[in-house]
Amino acid sequence: MTLQLSSECTLISIAPPANLTAKNTDGGKSNLTCGSKECSGFSKGGAVPRKALRGFGILHTFDTFKDVEGMRIARDFLASTMESFTKVSRKLRKVGGDSDFLPFIWRERQLAPALYIAIYNLPAAVLGELPTRRDIHGANAHGWVDCWARYRGIVFLLEFKHDYCPCRPVNGFNKSLYTKWNEACVQLGQIKRSVARDQNDGNGVLVKLPLFVVVHYAGSNDQNAQSKLDQFRLQCTEKALLQRHNQLCRALGPQMNRRPAWSGLWILPEEWVKSPVSAKGERYEIYPALSFFSLPKVVPKSRENL
Repeated sequence: MTLQLSSECTLISIAPPANLTAKNTDGGKSNLTCGSKECSGFSKGGAVPRKALRGFGILHTFDTFKDVEGMRIARDFLASTMESFTKVSRKLRKVGGDSDFLPFIWRERQLAPALYIAIYNLPAAVLGELPTRRDIHGANAHGWVDCWARYRGIVFLLEFKHDYCPCRPVNGFNKSLYTKWNEACVQLGQIKRSVARDQNDGNGVLVKLPLFVVVHYAGSNDQNAQSKLDQFRLQCTEKALLQRHNQLCRALGPQMNRRPAWSGLWILPEEWVKSPVSAKGERYEIYPALSFFSLPKVVPKSRENL
């Protein structure tokens, strides 16, 4: 199967917002933002909307947080975790010798340990696979929380999800993207009050954080895979990747009425994308960017369900 390339990297029909620009860290303006009501506005109160990191790529962050207790720290926690994750990924790639050791190109099982390390390095207290109780259709069921973390006096419960988003000339996105995003939100919503009572050692505020990591990729098993993927890589400009991120952010919300309130885009360093990764046999893939999505929920300790 040969990858069919279009003249644009973004191949989804949803139109991006055309009325927004935002200041970059260097005082200029970006050509495209993710600041529509459907997606999110640029972050306020600490996080830099666009951040270029030498050797790590470019980070963009967006949010629609209300200024309520816990949300400023949640914004800082998410942006800091994403940046820390880029450093963990770079170290694994360096130690492993090539892009096959990037923690996000496989599955959630490889992603989660890298996220634990990223959160621990903030620094924050972190514990994985914490036992919990869930309210599932009125039944009291046993379950697990992917990650418990305490950062700046706030306790966070995180549910990790991981998926891929291919760039191809079709309308819409893979159903699995909607399914996994919904699963993360539902699983956290089912957690009972006992988790807050027993595990919240902070100031009475507990924040639920679904964290959905989506890997943007292109692949080919054609004999001319290197040439085709080089062509694709050149089309994936910062503007095109921002547009693609925006379209996915807007698409996730209406499906389950759970629109991400925070999102981040990590555009990988060009040298990481130049060398395709051998995915399966003679198939090769490149990964120009990662999208991060979250919907933080601040819940007082006294409420029955979180």
